[in-house]
Amino acid sequence: MTHYDEESLFEFVEGTSRIAADIESHAASCRDCADEIGERRALIGDLASRDTWQDAPEAPRQFVRNLSSFVECARREDEEAVAICDEILSGPASWWAQRLRQHQNALTAGVAKQLLERWRHLVQSSPANALQVTALAGQVANALDVARYPSDYVVKLRAQAYRDHAYVLLYMGRHPEALEYVERARRLFEQVPLPEYDLARVATVKAAILRLVDRIDEAVALARDAAETFRRFGDETRFVNARMTEAAIHYERGAVEQALEVWMSIDGDPALDDLGAVGVKNNIANCYADLGQPERAAEYVQPCIAQFEMLGMETERTRSRWLLGRTLVASGRHHEAIPILRATWRE
Repeated sequence: MTHYDEESLFEFVEGTSRIAADIESHAASCRDCADEIGERRALIGDLASRDTWQDAPEAPRQFVRNLSSFVECARREDEEAVAICDEILSGPASWWAQRLRQHQNALTAGVAKQLLERWRHLVQSSPANALQVTALAGQVANALDVARYPSDYVVKLRAQAYRDHAYVLLYMGRHPEALEYVERARRLFEQVPLPEYDLARVATVKAAILRLVDRIDEAVALARDAAETFRRFGDETRFVNARMTEAAIHYERGAVEQALEVWMSIDGDPALDDLGAVGVKNNIANCYADLGQPERAAEYVQPCIAQFEMLGMETERTRSRWLLGRTLVASGRHHEAIPILRATWRE
């Protein structure tokens, strides 16, 4: 069973989580996460108790007061940032930069974080607009007053903006620029305490770029190392995604057996979403077909056709049906293959 990380559970306990309903549903059937939530509630209760701090030295008490004040300010900024970003990102994209410059309250960490949320909803429908949003997030992060925020907080926001900008550049096929920004992100993340997890996220973006510029060995090593880091930090979703990237790189370079080994290792992993789960099985089927094992390929690809249809992915369903038809032909089952191939041709 996949568990939520510490930061997600803490946000749930303090009431700021955007996925509170999902966590609550998960905790109802997961004793480990329920216990973690109980421990964090008890800790917050202790910290809120006057008795806990009555005899404490002044320095720790002041630190807690400063931290509490910062958390409250960050919460207010995040709430205000939603309305600010709604205003800035309305109308034509050509207006957005000017609106940002004219808005009196836009230069906050909350706005930078909100912009780094917004591009994800734009990247598939309008990559150019998504790129502009990540660029605006970078402008805001670079303009933040380090005297107003903890310096590590600002550095990390800037690094996140560079990383996300690199991803959108990658999506648009602008690989040299994407590499430049991913390196900027890496250098900034190296300046903050405990950077391993964030560096692993940067590594997955860099691996995807290197995969497309024929630096295959580097890409494989980055994806593999990132996967190990994600597993060490308990992020199973990013672990399986990094392994999927590694397998795809092996497959594209013609190392089909290595790709099959990696995909088989994550087949059925509970951290895969519905699309990821069927995608892994479909990839396994392709590997078996390439390795001259059509019966095994047919075994894996048959359920994929129905699953892609349930997900509304008609193109992938057609590709799976085409693969099934080919495997049946290779197995000598021509009478079964003909109607499937005819249906594929029509689609």
